[in-house]
Parts: sequence; structure tokens; C-alpha cells
Amino acid sequence: MKRKKPSCPDLKAALLALGTTARRTAEAGVLVFAQAHRRYFIERILDQDFRSFQVVFYPESGTNLSPRWLARKAAKDADSRTMIATGHYIAQIKVFRRDLQDGVQFRVGFHPSVRARDLDGKTQDITLNRVARVLEHGSHKMGIPPRPHWEPHLKLMRKEASAVRVRIARRVVREVRKAIAGGL
Repeated sequence: MKRKKPSCPDLKAALLALGTTARRTAEAGVLVFAQAHRRYFIERILDQDFRSFQVVFYPESGTNLSPRWLARKAAKDADSRTMIATGHYIAQIKVFRRDLQDGVQFRVGFHPSVRARDLDGKTQDITLNRVARVLEHGSHKMGIPPRPHWEPHLKLMRKEASAVRVRIARRVVREVRKAIAGGL
């Protein structure tokens, strides 16, 4: 009688395939979360859905924008809402991926080199990241009151993150089980 060769699967290849499936599934879940929050953040800006946007800093204009700034916006036919004048600020909010040694990181924000633009669309010598910090925290020197919007939204994302992690972990388990059932 002739001996049969063992038909045991290659454990190393199976574990590698499972790791790849788990990582790909987790990355996709985090990317979906980041993209959804990017869209939601922009919607909140468009809807002026931040408490700081509702504060009346200038009673003469009845808004958190100075009458002088509102007049400049009106003269250029720009949007009178906070953070929206030309749309450049919100159009540049993107999801960025950074590959790390042990995984991947996604962030919602501006590319570090993107510059602000004035009401005429001319590029200015200040990055949008710097503009966002000034707008977020205000500047006594420049007469800009704080208009927090990034930090409140980040707090919301952090609050939702634990439930998202659980959903992603469940999805990873389902995908790994499918891979095992399918013979990897």
C-alpha cells in the first residue's frame, strides 16, 4: 500500500492570508469612518452647526463676524457665513492616509502645504493649517475671536470611535471566517 502525502494546509501561508484579510478589512472600516466624518464636518460648517458660529461677537452685525469683514465679503459677492467666504477652506478638507510600520493612519484635515486664499482667490503666504489654528483659538493681536469647530468635531469622532472599533472588529472576524471557509 502506497502512503498518501499529508494534506495539511501551509499554516504560515494561512496565517499570512488571515493577517492580510484582517488588516485590509480594518483599514477599509477606518477609511469609511474618516470619509463619513469629513463629509459630516463639512456639512456642519455649511449648516453653521457649531456653537461658536452662533455666538454674537459683533452686536452691530448680529453675528460672530465683524461688520468690516462682512462688508468686504459682500463687495466680493462672497458667502457671508462663517468659514465659507470662497469655499476654499472647506474644499481643501480631505482624508489623508499615512502608512506606518505597524499599520496605517488616516486623518481628516488639510494637506500641510495648502495655502489660504483671499477673497479674490489669490494664494496667501499662510497655510490653511495655520488659518485653522487661528480661527479655532482666536487671535487677540489680529482681533479674531475663537471659533472652535475642529476640536468639537474631533471630540464627537472620539466619542464614536469605541463603537466603530467594535463594528470593525466584528467585520474583521466575519471576513476572516469567510476566508477560512473559502479555503483562503
